[in-house]
Parts: sequence; structure tokens; C-alpha cells
Amino acid sequence: MAMSADAAQFQAAHFDATTCKVVGATNRISGLLGFPLNALQIIQLCGAPSGSTITLTEKLAWTHAELPDGEQVPLGLLITVSNDAYLEEPNEFVIYLDGHIHAASIYLKLIMFNDSHKGIAGHMVSLIAAAANATLPGGGTRLRLFAAGGRNWADMPPSAKASGTVRRWGGYVAWPKYGFDMALLPATGVMARDFPYYPAGVAGCPNVSDVIDLKGGPEYWRCVGDGDYMNFDLKAGSQSRVRLDALMANWRPK
Repeated sequence: MAMSADAAQFQAAHFDATTCKVVGATNRISGLLGFPLNALQIIQLCGAPSGSTITLTEKLAWTHAELPDGEQVPLGLLITVSNDAYLEEPNEFVIYLDGHIHAASIYLKLIMFNDSHKGIAGHMVSLIAAAANATLPGGGTRLRLFAAGGRNWADMPPSAKASGTVRRWGGYVAWPKYGFDMALLPATGVMARDFPYYPAGVAGCPNVSDVIDLKGGPEYWRCVGDGDYMNFDLKAGSQSRVRLDALMANWRPK
């Protein structure tokens, strides 16, 4: 399914790799990951918006201070994307050797586009997926992240850039739209007992993707869902790719 002309033009304008720069030694990547990456490939693999500065760090350990909530972030090549025009905080990614499936994968550790660029993350995922298929050995295996938010999550920490505003984490709603998926948590699954008629069929849904495909499913998920680890399957023809490709094929500027 071809990307719409509007989506292609948007990505060309907002993700111009020629305006980005990479800081850090790229010649040590092969020793860390087992395959080389040049500066352009790194920019594309993190979906860096125009004008970004990308910093590379060999991450061989995480401290409790870095991961106070116990998030299971893999070790590998940490990529930090700084861009005050697009990001509230620097985006962070880890390219790593996935021990579970013995292949290269990308972990999206932190994605924080500012309020002026809401919805742009879908384009970022589209670019990352394409770059992974073109660059990583075997086309890469998966994108992985911890989708934040839901009815059992507290509010986001206060921000100096949004003083006085109560904000909610929204990753658990946004990422499934772009092709990420997970099995429903037990606490979410039992909620279906209280919705016997609508959305029709929700009690038989094992995954988030099944829920949001129902009539009324996206609204149900926004109300009762909760975030956790989600995966995007990079294989051609996967459900993840089909959903993302359909989004990009039908994308129009708002």
C-alpha cells in the first residue's frame, strides 16, 4: 500500500536527514552490535526530525537512578535525539541484539514530541520501520517500547513548559494506532464483563489490536485500557506493517 502524497511531503519537510548531525564515534558500533552503521543510517533509524542533534552512547549498564521505575530497557547503542523545535525532552532509542529472538531490534525508550507536533510519532515510526528493513541485518525483527498511560496510571509529572496543566500519559492509546500490539493485561480483560453488549465481541479479544478493530473499540480501549510493553513486528506483511501502511496511505494534513 503506497504512502499518500501528503504523507510523503510531510515527512520530507519534517524529517530532513541532511539537516541533522551525529555526535559520537560511529566506528565503534560494529564492535558493539556486530554490524556497522553510518551517520545517515543512524539518523534514519531514530526517525530524527529536521534539525536534530543525535548523540551516541555505548550503553553497557543502567543504573537505578536512570531507570527508577524498573523499566526493562536493553543494553546496546543508546541514541539520544535533541531538538527544541520538535521535542519537549530528547527522544531516546536503543539499538540492541535481542536475546529473545537473536536479532537486531530497536527499543523506543522515551518519545516526547511537544504539543505543537502531536500525531507526528506515526510518521517517525514509519521512517524507523523502513530504515530498519533497509539497514538492520535481516531487515530487523521488532520495535519495542513501554506504552505509558491508562486508568491505573498516575498523571504525568508537572512540566515547566505546561505549568498548571494536568496531563495524562497517552502512549497506550497512540502506539496501537501505529501498529504496536500486546496481549491484554488481566486487569483489562476482566473489564469486558461490565460491557456485555458494546463493543460487541470485546470479551473474546486477546490483544489490543483486536479491541481497537471493533466498532467502538478505540473508545473502549481509551477508557479501560492500560499500558505495558508493546511490540511492532517489522516483517513484511505483518499485522503491524499492514496497520501502519494503511495509516500512511490514508494520511491527510489536519
